[in-house]
Amino acid sequence: MEFKLYKYAKNANHWWDDECKRAIQEKNKARRKCLIRKTRTNLDIYQQKRIKVNRICRRKKNEWIERKIKELNKTNKQEKGYKNIL
Repeated sequence: MEFKLYKYAKNANHWWDDECKRAIQEKNKARRKCLIRKTRTNLDIYQQKRIKVNRICRRKKNEWIERKIKELNKTNKQEKGYKNIL
């Protein structure tokens, strides 16, 4: 059986930054703690961190989309616009 390693595009998510990365690391740490010792407190902390990560990433992505839309509106060229989004 042959295994193929795929390289993912570096910076495929242009909206991704250190704030997202740190929040996810904190969430994963809380998750591991919750899995080791499943108390109500650990579960609540994990759930709060998960909600925080979702909000941060959603906000970053929406900000990036808004910036891209503003850039596209400046150019007013539909062909070039589609290439910039993808």
